[in-house]
Amino acid sequence: RYEDRKRVELQVEKIKIDEPIYFKAGELSYDIFRQGWSKQERTMRWTNGPWAGMVLNVLEVKGKDLLLRLKAAAYLGGGRPHQTIGVQVNGQTVATWQVDRDAWHEALIPADVVGEGLLKVVFNISNPTAPCDVSASKDRRKLGLAARELVIVENNDKL
Repeated sequence: RYEDRKRVELQVEKIKIDEPIYFKAGELSYDIFRQGWSKQERTMRWTNGPWAGMVLNVLEVKGKDLLLRLKAAAYLGGGRPHQTIGVQVNGQTVATWQVDRDAWHEALIPADVVGEGLLKVVFNISNPTAPCDVSASKDRRKLGLAARELVIVENNDKL
C-alpha cells in the first residue's frame, strides 16, 4: 500500500549517489542495515548467517540504471576457495559473485528494478561458517562476507 511505502521511505535515510559508505567502526552514519549483519569492527562489518539485508534510499535517481559496488572479502574457513554470493534487489536477482580475497564486486541494477528509488538489497551467502566449527576460535557467528565499502553510482552504459 502507498501509505506503508511512504512510512518506510521516511524511516530510511537518503544516501548520496557516488559517495562511499564505509562499514568500519566510527564511519557509518547511515541506518541502512537490516537482519544478517554483525557489529561494526575496526575495518569492516561481517555478515552473520545465510543472508544479510540492507535498505538504501536513492530517491534522487529513481527510474535510472544504477551500479552497486561493494568492496568485500569472504570468510574462507574450512579451506573453501570462495563464497558464492547472490545479490537481490527488490526481490530480483541482479548478480552472482564468486568472492574470495578483498576486492570490488559490482551489480547492475536496471531502472525497472530501481523503481521509485527504495532499494531492498539482500546478499545470499552460500556457505556461512562459524570460526569455532573449523578452528580453535570461540567465535560462533556464521561468517560470510567482510564488507568494507559500498557505493551506488549511476550506470551510464547500456545494460
